[in-house]
Amino acid sequence: MRNVRWLFFDLGNTLISEEDAWESRLRLLVEALRCHGRRCSLEEARAALAAAAAEFAPRFIIRAIEKLVDDKECRRSALAAARYRKELEIPYAAAEPMLRALSVIQARGDREPIRQLVGAADAVGFNAVRLDLPVLLRIGLGKA
Repeated sequence: MRNVRWLFFDLGNTLISEEDAWESRLRLLVEALRCHGRRCSLEEARAALAAAAAEFAPRFIIRAIEKLVDDKECRRSALAAARYRKELEIPYAAAEPMLRALSVIQARGDREPIRQLVGAADAVGFNAVRLDLPVLLRIGLGKA
């Protein structure tokens, strides 16, 4: 671990797009509910997931299923069927250039990696989905 200089925690939709994986999961959920005789559209499943996220539910999918179905056995079965397919995750186009820029910064031995990170993010136009990393880092630097 002595050689580790940078550690990234990607909590979703920062470096990696989860859109396809979640879309697949919601389709599997709708199909599982249909097999249990429950009618649920893909739009309703998306709305339940969005509501779960807005509530800051610990596990969005579980809370979304709770919003869609009352029966506990049906919930368990739907959750089992609606597996998250990690293989559908893909990196955002700007993720690799961003990480390469960070690698160059680290190799130079700069003393202010966070300030350099802002420049690197700007240099490659990094702005993944809803996260504007340069803006967030500038806010963080202002409070540091």
